[in-house]
Amino acid sequence: MRRTSATAETLYRVGKAPQQDVIKALLEQTDLLNKLTWAEKDLVSSQAKLNTLLNRPPNSPLAPPRELDLTAVSSEPSELEKTALEQRPELRASEVGIRKAEKTVELAEKNRKFPDFMVGLEYWVAPDQSQKHMYSPMITLTIPFSPWTKGKHDYEIEQALAERQMAQSNLQAMRNAVLFEVRDLAAKLAAATKSLSIYRDGLLPQSQQSFQAALAAYQTGSVNFMTLLDAQRTIRDVRTGYYKAMVDYEQSLADLERAVGKKLS
Repeated sequence: MRRTSATAETLYRVGKAPQQDVIKALLEQTDLLNKLTWAEKDLVSSQAKLNTLLNRPPNSPLAPPRELDLTAVSSEPSELEKTALEQRPELRASEVGIRKAEKTVELAEKNRKFPDFMVGLEYWVAPDQSQKHMYSPMITLTIPFSPWTKGKHDYEIEQALAERQMAQSNLQAMRNAVLFEVRDLAAKLAAATKSLSIYRDGLLPQSQQSFQAALAAYQTGSVNFMTLLDAQRTIRDVRTGYYKAMVDYEQSLADLERAVGKKLS
């Protein structure tokens, strides 16, 4: 913006531009200064918040952002889905629950097929008798296929089978949710990568070329100051969009890494 203002002032001094151009340039520069003031405030707040999340003092210095490398991440959906199914801890926990349910089913089936023996020794004290310390052996036999116990064991098996089925259904639902999440986030990362490339390789250089052409035309009197100012604003808007695209890319990458369960870059 300083270059635009300087050009307007130079042309005004030699009588090739009206004073209104200088005033418009000054207003634009003042407005940018005001926006910059609030942007600096937001930067301080964001740094303090980030340090707090990192369990550091709010005023701790932060390392400068690293240069983005768009070729460092492989976002092939099938590979990412396979990795997610292997890495996600909630899936491992659900699989443990299924194995536990299967053991419960096995135990319930054994209890229905085989008698349950219990051998014990009962001890008591009889102070009024000559033999005060007395012992009595005890044997208990439970017949699972008897009419009075069969219903109980059948119910235990049905309950164990239902719990196993529920655990298996929950695992499948979790797998489907993970696969959808990974595929959705991989698509978002691919879109963010493409958008960032469009800004970097297309919009940024094109907006700069447009500004240079408008500046040259303004210096020769071919266009008015508003055309030059619009070109200047376009550069600013494109740069803002580029930085937002960078944020979208980094956020999409972080979300995908969380969904997959490992670092991808």
